[in-house]
Amino acid sequence: MYINNFLCTYNLDKNNDDLTFLIYQSQLLQAFDLREFNESKINKITSDLYDKYSQNERIEQMIKNRKMDLGIDDNLSLFRSCFDFDNFHKIHAILCNIIELERKN
Repeated sequence: MYINNFLCTYNLDKNNDDLTFLIYQSQLLQAFDLREFNESKINKITSDLYDKYSQNERIEQMIKNRKMDLGIDDNLSLFRSCFDFDNFHKIHAILCNIIELERKN
């Protein structure tokens, strides 16, 4: 399950790197509905999200951008890389938008 009912804020604080990273970790766990890091659950959820939304234009663009940055050809790995510190707030906003539009239809 991916939780999309919150706004990422970790990226807004540019003054305290330690605090910012802790907030990122907390919000990442919140998005995956976890209390502690669990790689297998995160991999399962990201795989499900990729299967469901990989054809979305904004997701495709994120993957394309990551491919240029990382030089990796595996799209699922590239999608998972979108959940890193520098990109999580972007992919979360995209997923929130997609999921919300899906709910309305």
